[in-house]
Amino acid sequence: MKTNEIIMLEEISMNAHPALFTEIYDRWILRYANGYTYRANSISPLYLSSVQIKNKIKECKKRYYEKGLPCIYKLTEAVEKGLDSALERRGYEKKALSKIYVAELKGNYVENTKIRCTFSVDDRWINDFIKLDGINSDSDKGIAIQITKSINRPVICASAYEDAKFVACGLGIIERGYVGLFDIRVDENFRRKGYGSDICKEIMRQAKLMGINKSYLQVSSTNNGAINMYENIGYKLAYDYWYRVKENK
Repeated sequence: MKTNEIIMLEEISMNAHPALFTEIYDRWILRYANGYTYRANSISPLYLSSVQIKNKIKECKKRYYEKGLPCIYKLTEAVEKGLDSALERRGYEKKALSKIYVAELKGNYVENTKIRCTFSVDDRWINDFIKLDGINSDSDKGIAIQITKSINRPVICASAYEDAKFVACGLGIIERGYVGLFDIRVDENFRRKGYGSDICKEIMRQAKLMGINKSYLQVSSTNNGAINMYENIGYKLAYDYWYRVKENK
């Protein structure tokens, strides 16, 4: 995938998962959310620097450490040359290797009446997602709610029930002609029944009705079950991303 396309998808994925606080330092985007998720607590070095790289790395670490956080970078093949190796030399550990998949939305999706969709993030959906995601601490629950409610783009919230029991959910977030699929979760007791793909396809169908023609999603490189599911419903690999992490010890 071309560099400008990677940068665009990185931009819209950041908008889809806002941080509690964001600052810009010499074109790098520094995001903070009290440690809740790598995505919302990392540096996105999307644009070329004017400050010398070694000085930027030092300053960024200082800013995160002052907040009691590890210093984390989210990296792709589109970042400026030499940054990944510079971080590695300074002891930043490579973690959470992941992939971005994209798909063209077709016009032949069949309505699934078992999937409930709403077009705003309501308390019912958030609370159900928190249960499925296994978020236990009150602090993380509060941050998850705050981040989700601060999404400032059109959304499609999908939920599935079996005998009135909540069993699966997913979130579609729309920007620049794409619908991003996020938070696809299925109760462990109801997996391998097609709920995950049903959730995805219903979000894709709803987005297509809204005039959206493309989709993207993020998935862990080690989650082979999810990767197989996404490929079976039409997603293709676009690029990889990973994190470089230096703990605050």
